[in-house]
Amino acid sequence: ENEAGGSPPCDAAHFDYLEQLRALYVKHLGEDVVYLTVDGDRARLAKCGNVEGLYSTLNFGAEGSAAKKFAVQRVTEPQGPYVCSAFFSGWLDHWGFPFNRVSTEILVAGLK
Repeated sequence: ENEAGGSPPCDAAHFDYLEQLRALYVKHLGEDVVYLTVDGDRARLAKCGNVEGLYSTLNFGAEGSAAKKFAVQRVTEPQGPYVCSAFFSGWLDHWGFPFNRVSTEILVAGLK
């Protein structure tokens, strides 16, 4: 479930649902697969999307420090590689509206 941590409420039923999804994946794909979760760059989101036995990763945009965002990953993944599963260099565009642009300087600074 992509960004499950952002789907309230973060309660026992939520975690039961995520565990059922994990069990279905394991049933159909087996144990010899790297399973992961993907959530936003806030501790609340990472904690609520975390599933025991799955590697917790983040997605985030260019604004702000990648180092600070990866500190959030350490809340649920104290060891292992830093993983940004999706890096957003901009945002959604909508027909008839101005094109969303992010400067090269912001992109470069966001990777530091």
